[in-house]
Amino acid sequence: MEDFEYRFPRWVKFRLGFSTITGLAEPLDRAYPWVFKATLVEGAWHRVVRLWLPSLPTLLQRCIRILWPRYALPSCVVVKKLRGPFVDDGEIVSKTEEFDNEKTMYRRLRSVQGCAVPVFYGEAQCEGRRTLVLSMLAGQTLRNQTQPHLTVEEFTACIEAPIRALQQHGLIYSDNKLSNIMLVDGRIMLVDLEWVEALEPEELDAYCSKVTIRSFIRRYREYLASADYGAVT
Repeated sequence: MEDFEYRFPRWVKFRLGFSTITGLAEPLDRAYPWVFKATLVEGAWHRVVRLWLPSLPTLLQRCIRILWPRYALPSCVVVKKLRGPFVDDGEIVSKTEEFDNEKTMYRRLRSVQGCAVPVFYGEAQCEGRRTLVLSMLAGQTLRNQTQPHLTVEEFTACIEAPIRALQQHGLIYSDNKLSNIMLVDGRIMLVDLEWVEALEPEELDAYCSKVTIRSFIRRYREYLASADYGAVT
């Protein structure tokens, strides 16, 4: 299965609600083959339902989207499978706890999906694994950002927004790698919520200001100072 995960492109099927969905899987980052882009196959029936769905009563629309989520999905999504067990320092590691936490955090952040974090469409089954289905962000990683690069001041202003959005929900973002952020339409969005966690209200502001934001700024300064704008950490 592990070798199979590295084969791209390939056709995949995943089950979401009562919908069985087929898509063409393509890599986002070959270092993480369990996370990939899926371009969905849409038949004539899907197109008809999608065309008429907005004209239906709101309650009926909601029921259809809950039971058959295929009709609520865009043409391209991100599929994030639960990583299989692996060996680290001689011990077998399971990522189930982090997977469950990420799913919980997406639900908790429902009101800021699409602006601070990707949209979460639900949990599916894909290739025998539990899977998160997320929106594909039409943006750039810092490694691929176009010239001119964001200044430190611009980056600081951009990173504040999603961090404060999480703060408003009583949460902190503790995996402060630049590879976990995307530049989308002039703003920053956070991806990979495995290490998002709750914090006591009286500690939230200080942690977000003095730890999370400062850590991101420090890493961004190091990134700008690198000779080739290379490895993003």
